[in-house]
Amino acid sequence: MFPHTITIINIYKEDSETKYHCTQVDGVFYYKSNNVSKEENGIKNTSKYNCIIPLSVLSNYVDKKTFDNLDDKSNKFTLKNNDLIILGECSGINSASDLKDYEYFPIINISDNRYGSEELQNIEVSN
Repeated sequence: MFPHTITIINIYKEDSETKYHCTQVDGVFYYKSNNVSKEENGIKNTSKYNCIIPLSVLSNYVDKKTFDNLDDKSNKFTLKNNDLIILGECSGINSASDLKDYEYFPIINISDNRYGSEELQNIEVSN
């Protein structure tokens, strides 16, 4: 039911340096839809990404405030606006230029659906 792998890129500042923290998460579901709209200057083609992360793979998830205060972020991740979701596995992301070979999207919307039946609980992110 959740056959995909993503890599979450948490972007944060440490000593005025931008850091890119990568966390691979297996067992998620993502999909992409292409939207075409007519505008004054012609046709506009945009892509919309949605990613559903079920409760079963959220054991290392922490909220933004907790993540920001961690000394050792290696085993944790958070989901916040303008962080990135890479579709698939990746490693070695140290700057924005390292992203050129990957399909990814920035997190714009976060829907926390961790209520009700455990098998239905999830967090959904999209651009």
